[in-house]
Amino acid sequence: MNNSFDLLLNELNHLTANDDYESALSLMKRWLDTLAVDYRLHGRVFASYDLDQLCLKIGKNLLKNPVTLSDNIPISLECSTIFVTSELHLAGGHTKLLEDYIRALGHKSIKVLVTDPTDNVDRQLITKHFNNLEIELKFSPPFASLLDKLRWLMQNLAALKPKECYLLNHANDPVAIAGMQPDLVPHLKFIHHCDHTLTLGIHLPHAKHLDFRLQGFNNCRNNLGIVNNVFIPLVAPDVRCLPASGRFLPNDYLHTCTSGGYKFEIPYAFHLVSELPKWLTITNGIHTHIGNLSPSTIHLLRTKLSNLDIAQDRFRIIPFTNSLWSTLIEQKIDLYIDSFPVCGVRSVVEAMGAGVPTTIHYNYANAMWSNINFAYPEAFIWREPSELEQFFTTLDRAKLEQHSQFAREYYLKHHHPDQLKTMLKEMQRSSDSKVNHELIDFYKTDSLRAFMDQFAPIAFQPQQQKEILSQFLAFSRAADVIDIDLSSYLKDYLSPSDYNLFKDLVTEIRSTSHAINNLNSIYPILTNEGTINVERFTQLLYKIATANGSKKTSFIGPKVKAKLLYQRLKSKYNHLLQQKNPV
Repeated sequence: MNNSFDLLLNELNHLTANDDYESALSLMKRWLDTLAVDYRLHGRVFASYDLDQLCLKIGKNLLKNPVTLSDNIPISLECSTIFVTSELHLAGGHTKLLEDYIRALGHKSIKVLVTDPTDNVDRQLITKHFNNLEIELKFSPPFASLLDKLRWLMQNLAALKPKECYLLNHANDPVAIAGMQPDLVPHLKFIHHCDHTLTLGIHLPHAKHLDFRLQGFNNCRNNLGIVNNVFIPLVAPDVRCLPASGRFLPNDYLHTCTSGGYKFEIPYAFHLVSELPKWLTITNGIHTHIGNLSPSTIHLLRTKLSNLDIAQDRFRIIPFTNSLWSTLIEQKIDLYIDSFPVCGVRSVVEAMGAGVPTTIHYNYANAMWSNINFAYPEAFIWREPSELEQFFTTLDRAKLEQHSQFAREYYLKHHHPDQLKTMLKEMQRSSDSKVNHELIDFYKTDSLRAFMDQFAPIAFQPQQQKEILSQFLAFSRAADVIDIDLSSYLKDYLSPSDYNLFKDLVTEIRSTSHAINNLNSIYPILTNEGTINVERFTQLLYKIATANGSKKTSFIGPKVKAKLLYQRLKSKYNHLLQQKNPV
C-alpha cells in the first residue's frame, strides 16, 4: 500500500511527464508549506532526494526548450558571483547571513536573484536595506506563476554566466532548486542554513555543501550521505563590546534576556510560559524578550505574572530590533538564555560577540535543537528547569565578568567576519573540510519523552487556528448523519464545571493535523490553567462510546468524534465555517 508521500511522488511524476510543470511546482510548494509548520518533523526529517531530483528534472526539461531562454536579459556589469535566494526579510537571520557572505567575498560584481515564489517580499524595503553594499538586487516578476518565475531565474543565470553561485534558498522553494542546472551554475555552493528542518536542495549532486554547525556537518556527512560538505563558520559583524569589568548587575538584580518567536512555542515538556515567572521569582530581577511571541503566549505570561503578584514592568518585550547585538548592550543584559526547545544560532553568535554570558539548553528530543558544541565551551548547559534556576543563584559580578570574557574570546576566534573570509578563500583552494566531525560529543536523547510532546499544548496563532478548524471540517459531512445528541450525553456524564470546560474545547484544543487525522489518537483538552488533563478527556470519550449500556471498551470512530467537535464548531465558529465547504 502506498503512503501519502508515494502518492505525492506519483502525482508529481505524472504531471512532469505531461509537461505540466506549473502544477507540479505548485503541488510540491503547497505540500512543503504544510510540512514547514509541522514541528514533529523538525530535527528529525532533513532532506528528500526524490524531491530534489524532481526539481532538477523540471528545470532540465525546461532547459531543452529553446523558448525558455529566448528573452534578452540586460547585463549592467560583468558578473562574477550570483546569490540565489527565495525571500528576504529584515527579521530573522536569513538576510543577515546573505550580507555576511557578500561582505566576506569583498568584491562588487555581485548580483542577488530573489525568486520570491509567493510574492511575500517587501521589495522596496529590501532594496533600500541593501543600498550600502553596492550590489544589484533582481526580483522575479511579481504575481507571476511559479513556472514563469523559474523561467525568469534560468534566463538570468544563462545571461549572466556567473563564475560561482551561492544558493541561499528557503526550505520550501522548488523554483530555486529547479533552476540550479549544472549548465547554468557550474560552480554552485549550497548554504545549508536551515539545518534542522526538511529543506530542498540538500541532494544537489553538483553543489558544494556548506554547513555551519558541527552537529549539522556531522548529520549531513554521516546520516544524509553528503560526502562533499565543508564546514564554514557562522559569523556576525563586530559591532562593539563593553569592558567586562564593572558592567554587570549595575542595579544589584539580574537582567535576563531571550529572543525569537515560534522556537519557544512548539510542544515540549516545559516552555517560556511555565519558566519565565519562576526566573523572575528567583532572581527578583527583570526579563527582556526580543522578538515576536504569539498573542496567546504573551497573554498567558501576563496572566501568570499577575497571579504571582509580579509587577508587569519586570517583563519587557521588544518586538523587533535591527541588531540583537546592540540591543543586548543597550538594555544592559546580564545573561542571555538561548531559545528552547529550539535553539537560536546567529543570536548566540551575536550574544557572544557582545560579551554577554550565555546559557544553552540541552534538548532531550534531538541534537539539532541544541547549541551544544556551538556556544563557548564554558557556557552553562541546562537540561531541566531546576538546573537553570539553581544557576541563577550562583551568579555574581565576578562570575558574569568571567563568562563575558569567555564569550568574547570565543567569538573572536570562531565567529568573527575574518574567519568567514579565511574559510571562503581556503574553500577555493581545497574541497576538504578541516573539521574533525568524529570529535563531536555523543548526544543522548529521550525518544519517549520527545514522542509525548505531540500531545502538549501549542500556542497557535490565529491563522494556524483557522487551518486547524479546516481540518475538523473534513469530518463534518460524516458527522451530520449521526443520530446522537452528544450534548445530552455531556450533560449527563459531566459535572457543570466540566461541561462548561468542554464547551470551550475548540478554542483550547492544542493538537496537530496528524492527531486529528489519526483515528486512534485521543484529543487532549486543556484546563483553565493551560495544562492538559488527558485522563478527563479519555474518560469522557469512553463514556460516550459505552453510552448504550455496553461495558466493552469500543473504538471511538471518526463520526462520533466529528459530531463531538462539530457541535461546538457550528455554534462558536460559524463565521469561519461559512468560508469553507465540508470535505
